Amino acid sequence: MATTTTTQIPAGVQAFYDRNLLERAVPSLVHDGFGQTRTIPKGSSKSIKFRKYSALPVASTPLTEGVTPSGSQLSVSDITATVAQYGDFVTLSDMVSMTVEDLIVTEATEVLGEQAGLTLDTVYRDIINAGTSVHYANSVAGRASVALAPSASDLDAVIKTLKGQNAKKFTQLIQGSAKINTYPIRPAYMAITHTDKVSDLEKLAGWKGVEEYASQGQVDMNEAGAYKNIRFLETTNAKVFVGAGSGGVDVYSTLVLGKDAYGVVGLKGNRNIETIVKPLGSGDDPLNQRSTVGWKAVATAKILNDAFMVRYETA
Repeated sequence: MATTTTTQIPAGVQAFYDRNLLERAVPSLVHDGFGQTRTIPKGSSKSIKFRKYSALPVASTPLTEGVTPSGSQLSVSDITATVAQYGDFVTLSDMVSMTVEDLIVTEATEVLGEQAGLTLDTVYRDIINAGTSVHYANSVAGRASVALAPSASDLDAVIKTLKGQNAKKFTQLIQGSAKINTYPIRPAYMAITHTDKVSDLEKLAGWKGVEEYASQGQVDMNEAGAYKNIRFLETTNAKVFVGAGSGGVDVYSTLVLGKDAYGVVGLKGNRNIETIVKPLGSGDDPLNQRSTVGWKAVATAKILNDAFMVRYETA
């Protein structure tokens, strides 16, 4: 297989394609936004370690004057994750008359960028949703019994669980202002929910739409609003367990996340995505009939602390 170099694709143009694909990939990445981010150096193994330090015990024994205490020892545990490679490409015929300036290549990188972003987001989503900390709507025993939409009492229970586990919140208080009909927003955990669930959440007493925040400077582009200590991001790529609920209803996962619940090897931490543009005549193409545009990336996610997240399942 022939290798494309800057002789065929000038470096500046290749950089444009890389940037174009990455810009289209990143907006689709919701599930990697709240995890610890790591990179794997080139030439190293496919595995990466996330290091977790345990909390120190309370130092409740009074100090003795003039006597140095024995001190404490750090407790460290390593959690290993192994990355996998993902990618795809499209083939363009010679009739497209591809050149490095051709808009077809730009369009292709945009479409492929959206595919790359959605692919990696789905990889992260499925791994994170495999956690064992779960609250079913109306506190039923399991997914097969889920029949109700989100409720304030359920969300209160989720918040209580996370606080009880000392899960750290992501955001600070959004202070109030003199703006009419705006409200301060509490320090919050972050939640990822399906766009179908937002209309249910908006019916809850105590819900504040994002437009009601006293400040818009700390708002994510996908944010829908807040309920008490939870701020919600919406996406069509949230996990849905199709037909898994009571009577065959779809069950929607809302991930409520504290800091350090999981880790990712992903785009926001490093440029681990590669755009590959090969001109006519590359590889097995004796008549210069085919060119290709593609992408590949390495990625994975890993739950680091189940106690710092809750999967809230509703109908």
